[in-house]
Amino acid sequence: MTSTTMPIINLPFIARQHPESAKIETSTRDWVMRFRLARSDASKNGLAQSRFGEAAAYGYPDAPLPEAELAAGWFAWLFFVDDHHEEGADGSAQDWADVTEAVRGVLELGLPTGPLADTPLIQALADLSHRFNARASPAWKERFNRHLMGVMAGGRHDIRLREGGIPLPLAEYIPLRREASAVLTCFDVIEICVHTEIPDQIYHSQVFQEIVLAGADLFSWVNDLYSLDKEIACGIVSNLILVLQYERHLSREQAFIAACALISDRVNDLLAAEQRLPELIDSLNLDTATQAAIYRYVTGIRDCIAGSNQWHAHSTRRYQKTAGVGDRAGG
Repeated sequence: MTSTTMPIINLPFIARQHPESAKIETSTRDWVMRFRLARSDASKNGLAQSRFGEAAAYGYPDAPLPEAELAAGWFAWLFFVDDHHEEGADGSAQDWADVTEAVRGVLELGLPTGPLADTPLIQALADLSHRFNARASPAWKERFNRHLMGVMAGGRHDIRLREGGIPLPLAEYIPLRREASAVLTCFDVIEICVHTEIPDQIYHSQVFQEIVLAGADLFSWVNDLYSLDKEIACGIVSNLILVLQYERHLSREQAFIAACALISDRVNDLLAAEQRLPELIDSLNLDTATQAAIYRYVTGIRDCIAGSNQWHAHSTRRYQKTAGVGDRAGG
């Protein structure tokens, strides 16, 4: 069984779509074209088939339109970054290190610097970073920046694993996938979309982290099921199915079934952690507004997971071919 023949994964979360989904999709394509992220005919066609705006429309169905469009731009940028290191445009460790330093420069200095400063990828990131800064506190931006630099570090690790050709053991793969997948940054964007921030004391609490990490695993693993064919074509070995196949000596179909079982178990972990939220709220004596923010965030995690599943299964054609959407970062 491969990702192109896979039916939708059943999750106990209802997928919802933003009422302005079509407008978000159009504005996202316009933003990508304005920053020249897609320039060749092939990448423009890939952009149209990928439908990144719809991905955000599923992930943030209640967001005000400006915030939903910002989230969609972030989704699109992440997919372009993913293609750069997967498909070879910046596929060497050294090339990826250059991109990483350019990203760091935007986050730390607030503007593009260095040899890649004028490239579409870095110019687009600067635009997104400025728009995030206008909506968030320094504490939120510090956490977001830390998560993004984790994405870049995870990409470097993925490149090295591709060069070695052997998947990590499952126990090592899980934390790497969380970091490299950029899901934590997408969860950070939930706070932008609901106009509230989770205090550090709550965000780093054991119960809240159990919810965040279970949600990140589910988001990432669902993507692994659908992106398998594309990643095999690119030589990527950081995929849950390939990890299970190698570690447990399974056939591809057996590994797929095992991956679905892990997803089911992780859903149960998430639901169990959610049941402990009242305990967390009582222990910290939280006010009504903070309690509401917590539950909006958790609902946002559910929306991201269910929406991603729906988008992969019924909206995007990104994984029905081996070509991605991105042009070279430096070109």
